[in-house]
Amino acid sequence: MGFSKGLQLMSTIIVLIFLVGVIAFIAIYPGQIHIDWLGYTIDCPIGLCIAFLIIIFFMYALIHKLWRKILKIPIIYQKFIFKKQRDQGQSLLVDSISALFAGQPEEAKDLIHLCQEFIPGDSVLTHFLAQSALSLDDVQGAEKLYRQMLNHPRLNFLGAQGLYQCAKLEKNWKDAYDYVLKAFSLRPDSPWVTKELCSVTIMLDKMNVAKDPPLKKSMSKKDFDVFQSARLWIQCHHMLDDQKKMDALKTIHQTCPNWVVPTYHYALLLEKNHKRDRAKKVLMASYELSPHRLLGHGWLKCDSPGDIHFLSALMPLISIHPKHFESLLLQAQSAFEEKNFEQLIPTLKELYETNQKIEYLMLLEYAQKNPHASMVNLVNPLEVERSFAWQCEQCHHRSHHWDVICEECLTLYSFQWTDLSPRHPVLMNHMNHDDRHYLIGVNS
Repeated sequence: MGFSKGLQLMSTIIVLIFLVGVIAFIAIYPGQIHIDWLGYTIDCPIGLCIAFLIIIFFMYALIHKLWRKILKIPIIYQKFIFKKQRDQGQSLLVDSISALFAGQPEEAKDLIHLCQEFIPGDSVLTHFLAQSALSLDDVQGAEKLYRQMLNHPRLNFLGAQGLYQCAKLEKNWKDAYDYVLKAFSLRPDSPWVTKELCSVTIMLDKMNVAKDPPLKKSMSKKDFDVFQSARLWIQCHHMLDDQKKMDALKTIHQTCPNWVVPTYHYALLLEKNHKRDRAKKVLMASYELSPHRLLGHGWLKCDSPGDIHFLSALMPLISIHPKHFESLLLQAQSAFEEKNFEQLIPTLKELYETNQKIEYLMLLEYAQKNPHASMVNLVNPLEVERSFAWQCEQCHHRSHHWDVICEECLTLYSFQWTDLSPRHPVLMNHMNHDDRHYLIGVNS
């Protein structure tokens, strides 16, 4: 803008200098112009003649400029109408996006169709129309729109992503793999694409359909090794040879020692092959990272068969985390199995202080009031924990079996051992025995 204004100022100065020069020249050398035409004679000073010509020139320029503006009126009006329609369309687009994220896909779809009348052919509208169709479970309608986007040079990634989502909803993992691989070829550095490609590959492994995605360059070595371990764990389910299975589980444990279930199976295979000391080292390494009762059960299976002194056998393992809930539960279960009230009572007390469950308080009260009674009427502490399950951190899907992937949301390594029972925010010392029984009955 500054440069163009400078040029205009310079051109104006040059014109003024030229005019001043012409006026000065005429003043120094005055004269007249004699015109004789059709019997008419005109004598005109040369200065007046030049001034007349200059006025005619400027009048022509002014009329020409005005004429050009008059010719542009339809174009200006068309631009004004187009801008007004686009503003209305963008306003409707914002409203449709708000409706879509507010969980009102039907309203969003209607607004987008209305928006298309104001801004037809807008590529962003196609995307949101497909999203609203997908929210309304119109998978076929969404697929049609996403396929149009897949052929668009600027929307092909969104098209591949949308088709992947459709295939994922239909649990068509083979097509899902093809679409996410297409998205990976368009954006190989995308963390979302890498994560989804890993998930779909593992799902295909579970179906015994082998794929080899080009993920090594797009993942860190650690993440790639964990991904390979997950695939190896799926393959272990189909291995019949114990040695191959043990080698695979060894690789998994070395990469992911905090994975409880593969470690447990690895330890049992080591015990089966008379490698008890190695099995115990493996269990201790995993228990240090992720305490879990399953590792304690594996420890007992690796101990001397027929040994009824469960608590003394478990002490080397649970002493790693003596105050952890899983360690306390293993202690309570061991004391229960050994019918050892002296050890059971303080352990139940610690369990209640750790977990604040009314059921533990009831067990503790019974054990304290009946220190020499038979344990037939006392519930095994492990049975109280039936409310525990593996739960996906992402979608909260629950499973009684650990897995490397949640089949509901395809999130990898998301299962955590979780207490799903409700807590009772009540001061126990201010409740009588009947009230406690009532609460237990309501929440059982």
